[in-house]
Amino acid sequence: MKGRITLALLAMLLGLGLLSSSRGSTAEPSVVPSHVMQAASARGSVRVIVHLNDAGLVPEAALAGPAAIAGQRQTIGLMQRSLRQGLRGTSHRVLRQYETLPFVALHATPDALRMLQSMRGLVTGVQEDRPHGIALAQSAPLVQAPQAWAAGMDGSGTVIAILDTGVDGGHPFLAGKVLAEACFASHDGVADGVGDCPDGTDTQVGPGAAAPCTFDVCFHGTHVAGIAAGNGEAAVPPAPFSGIARGADLIAVQVFSNDPSSGTTAFDSDLIAALEHVYALRNTYNIAAVNMSLGGGAFTSQAQCDVANAATKAAIDQLRTAGIATVIAAGNENKTNALDAPGCISTAVSVGSTGDGTPDLFPLAPADQVSFFSNAAPFLSLFAPGMWITSSFPSSDPGGPYQTIAGTSMATPHVAGAFAVLKQAMASYDPATWVTAALTALRTSGTAVTDGRAGAPVPHVTVPRINVFAAVESLGPDLSVAAVTSPAGAAVGTNVSVGYTVRNGGGQAATSFAVGFALAPLSDISGASDVAIGPTVPVPMLAPGTSRTLSSILFIPPSVASGAYRLRVIADVGNTVAETNEANNSRLASNTFTVGRADLTVTSVTFTPAAIAAGGAGANVSITHVVRNRAAGPGNAPASLSHLYLSSTNSSASAVADLGIVSVPALAAGAAAAVTKTVLVPGSVPPGRYLVLAQADAPDALAEGDEGNNVGVSATRLVVGPDLTVTTASAPTGAAPGTSLNVSYTLRNVGGQAASGFAVGFALVPAADPSGLSDIAIRSSRTMSLAAGTSAPFVAAVRIPPDTAAGSYHIRVIADVGNVVTEADETNNTRLTAAVNVALPDLTVPSVSFAPVISRANGSISITHAVRNLSAVPGNAPASLTRLWLSLDGSTAGAIDLGTVSVPTLTGGGTATVTSVVRIPVGTPSGVYYVLAGADDPNAIAEVREDNNLGRSTTRLIVGPDVKAVAVTTVAAAARGMNVSAPVTLRNQGGAPAGPFTLAFALAPVSDPSGASDVAVGPGRSVGPLAAGVTVSVPGVIRVPPDAPAVDRDPDGGAARPRRLLRERAGRRHRRADDHGRQRGHEQRRPRAGRRVPRRPLPGGRAPRRAGGGRPRADGDLEHAVLGGAARHARDVPAQGRGGRPRRSRRVERDRQHADGRDGPRHRAGHGAARRRHLRRAVHRLHEPGRARHRLAGGRARHRVADGTQLGGDPDARRPRLRRHGRRHDQRRHRQRGRHDRRGVFFPHVGRRDADRHRWGELRRHRDVERR
Repeated sequence: MKGRITLALLAMLLGLGLLSSSRGSTAEPSVVPSHVMQAASARGSVRVIVHLNDAGLVPEAALAGPAAIAGQRQTIGLMQRSLRQGLRGTSHRVLRQYETLPFVALHATPDALRMLQSMRGLVTGVQEDRPHGIALAQSAPLVQAPQAWAAGMDGSGTVIAILDTGVDGGHPFLAGKVLAEACFASHDGVADGVGDCPDGTDTQVGPGAAAPCTFDVCFHGTHVAGIAAGNGEAAVPPAPFSGIARGADLIAVQVFSNDPSSGTTAFDSDLIAALEHVYALRNTYNIAAVNMSLGGGAFTSQAQCDVANAATKAAIDQLRTAGIATVIAAGNENKTNALDAPGCISTAVSVGSTGDGTPDLFPLAPADQVSFFSNAAPFLSLFAPGMWITSSFPSSDPGGPYQTIAGTSMATPHVAGAFAVLKQAMASYDPATWVTAALTALRTSGTAVTDGRAGAPVPHVTVPRINVFAAVESLGPDLSVAAVTSPAGAAVGTNVSVGYTVRNGGGQAATSFAVGFALAPLSDISGASDVAIGPTVPVPMLAPGTSRTLSSILFIPPSVASGAYRLRVIADVGNTVAETNEANNSRLASNTFTVGRADLTVTSVTFTPAAIAAGGAGANVSITHVVRNRAAGPGNAPASLSHLYLSSTNSSASAVADLGIVSVPALAAGAAAAVTKTVLVPGSVPPGRYLVLAQADAPDALAEGDEGNNVGVSATRLVVGPDLTVTTASAPTGAAPGTSLNVSYTLRNVGGQAASGFAVGFALVPAADPSGLSDIAIRSSRTMSLAAGTSAPFVAAVRIPPDTAAGSYHIRVIADVGNVVTEADETNNTRLTAAVNVALPDLTVPSVSFAPVISRANGSISITHAVRNLSAVPGNAPASLTRLWLSLDGSTAGAIDLGTVSVPTLTGGGTATVTSVVRIPVGTPSGVYYVLAGADDPNAIAEVREDNNLGRSTTRLIVGPDVKAVAVTTVAAAARGMNVSAPVTLRNQGGAPAGPFTLAFALAPVSDPSGASDVAVGPGRSVGPLAAGVTVSVPGVIRVPPDAPAVDRDPDGGAARPRRLLRERAGRRHRRADDHGRQRGHEQRRPRAGRRVPRRPLPGGRAPRRAGGGRPRADGDLEHAVLGGAARHARDVPAQGRGGRPRRSRRVERDRQHADGRDGPRHRAGHGAARRRHLRRAVHRLHEPGRARHRLAGGRARHRVADGTQLGGDPDARRPRLRRHGRRHDQRRHRQRGRHDRRGVFFPHVGRRDADRHRWGELRRHRDVERR
């Protein structure tokens, strides 16, 4: 809300300014003075300080607190931002803006000044940022500084800020005095931030920032600092003189610039920034004064000066309100009715120069005469010596460390030092009024000096020249209490010792006076309710600026009520001394002083032993109790009696036994006494646990501050009889139902009597109900005994019931579960273990495998299955059984039982792999079976899920014979009534021999490959028996029925295809995977010269790859096409004929014409011979890559390997012709390959050497059948 009000105020002010500008009013004074505008027009720009509207703003020291200060600073900041926003678009540069003052320093051009003129309301004035030049010793005795030092007033504890050309802090005269440094030294007409500070900027704060400048007259600041606070006695080597406040310290601020147009000068804006910086340090240092030995631009009227220097005045006012005097030189222009700015400001302390009475080069320098160069005016504040003052010079100066110069610059630090001395003498003054009081003291105590110089106005101006000691003395005595030391309290009727320090902070000695004392209730420390105590203490004369520390014995009357107070010490309690400040004579102690009476209480009761036996004649117990007097002071208590009891509660009214009386000695306030007595506990006390009570001042013989706190109770109970307890109990963090876990526990008999014949019980406790109502008893231990005061560890195996639900439980251990022992305490017999997580296992079978994959009834197979427990620990599964089956459909319904296999215990997340050899039952039907494994077969284990126990193999077991037609070969097309050769390759891939069976054939239409439209063809033939794992090639001949439709049919019973597809399928039957698992394509061979061989695309539409010389590279086994008695290689891509049309071989074209009924006389004449040659095709046999195989083509056999290269050299070289059925070659070939070829063809009943002859005999029989 405050921010909103401030913004509204700024808007209103800005609006007022714009309104008055728009009206063109001439009644109000111009915001921008005409001489400032003229200077800007003449020079192109001018430095100015803009006054913002300060309505409602006051010096910060006059504000109520931090919140008010923050609010005022926020208002100033908002106005400064509004000013910058209003100046946008004009040529200007912000030199400085101030946090605590409503001003902004600018470097402005005429257009910026005109904009400022239009911002009336926000801007209340503009003053030129004028440069100020430097206003340049036996003066200390003249102003009585040594006398003030002798009185203890040398400015110690105070600080003087020197705003000048910098200070050489390393000078012996100033050693250790510079506490802080800063620099505010800007240039005119240079870039932002560039200045004459040591680091080259216009603002620098920190060590080294106030080092003496490096241009003209830079010795000035060090000389001024020495006059104000130099200490010649402490210098090394010592100097014969010192500054006025030799005990004070310094803050050095460099404010001068080497301005191109003005020389060594200090701008108003930099001075204001420096003054604001000093103000910011007011709480860090006890700053007495700011010294400004500078000035320029004389004023004959303070009112005019205040208006023209409003920004500087605001900064000075702020310091003055905070208790800091701003002391400024009057100037050196020999004016008799004017002072230089800023010394002419009404709230500043202006200083003119006089002679100090020493021999001088000039005739006008006698003591107490105005220096010939000094300015003076009726509103001049003070004179001080300024003629030829010797002080410190920078160590680098060639003239030496101490030199003599003159000027009002030298007079000003005399007065700044005087203010530091008075700050020390007037330490108790209100900061807001201190500057005025100190200035009054200096003016009223000073020596009057009249300016009688030629040209001085008549009547002549008379102004006092300072006398430091006289000013101190004029202050009068000022008594105060600097410190009070008070005890924490006392009892009524007793004495108490207090300490205190009395100080005379005034400028005169205080005659003898008395110090008084009082007790101020905490509820009213104003003094109105004080209770006087005594006696008073007389104090002899106290010199100014001195202190005296005393101590006194005070008596507390019995009439003082008990309670909390603060001790008040009053200097000059009878007001016999006339003081400058009567409001600071008393001080309250910082701590509370408690007045009280004796207050006895029992703070502790202990006993030994801790346990005793019950019954009999009783037992002895040693009881110690401590009685304390809780009185706040020395409220002594006389000897008293305490009463001892044995009780089940903390009240003596319920005592079960009176243990007697014990004496307690006298106790001072706060003192305590421990009393021990051995008492007899009667045997009639029943077993139990009892408190021991002690009551102080049992007969109430003493008057106490509190009668309700006399009874003390033992912290522990005395155990009478046995007392069993379970001190520790632990168990594993988890278990599964039906499993056992070990519970470790420790029993202790804390009683004083042995316990025997008891048992320990265990219960399963649900975590949700530990009350015992839901406990599940799980076992009890054997009977045991335990001696008094002993412990014993035990471990018991506890089984979790199989039907326990999963969840969180505890194990409760119960001592004396049958309550057979009468104990002192029957409520401490149990203890719970930490949580035990009962988790169910979850068995599943992730994998089942077997070997071999083919078997038979009564055959053996090895089955390996994995059982996994899906539950996490502790859901462990005990040892279990897995049942094995053979199943046709993967379910256990109707499955063949193979028996059970044992599975070991499985922890949570564990897996067990079990391998077992089982026998397939006799009578098992032939078929293809899954192998099933069911974990936890009898469901003996409670699991999380019971529906995931079954696993099955991913492959199936073949049981019995399994005959498969591996391949069938036939022609691409045939005519009705024609006999067609269809040799078939059969394999028994089962595990038992296949009995004799019939091989039949049928033609399936392309339009219906389902078998419903098949046309049976014959004849069929008998095959077998066929041994397990044996492959045979069976010749077959089918006759196309005369009435068969003119469509392509597939005699192997498979799906019918168009003719080309059938032809391709017949070729692809010989393809096999190469070593890399790829389907190998047809082996290619360069065709004979003059022939074009059709090429067919590879599977997937790929063109065959080519080897060197442009020949297609062989990518698989050979595909043979025996057509017209000549073997030709069917290529994957048809050869291109004329016009881009595919070119077919003549034989292929004749076959297609014959199948389509397009064969003319030419074709029919050669058809019979071609058909016979076609039926004499060789039976192709495939071999592994790299093995030789035979290829019969047109009666010639050639050896090739799978990669297309001929054995023994050039792939295209012709091999010698072999006999078509030559025995020698065939025997050699079968001798190399054995009785089985690589396709598994087996020739029974023949030796290895006759296998080939037998094979060719089959081929001849097949040919004869075809001929018939």
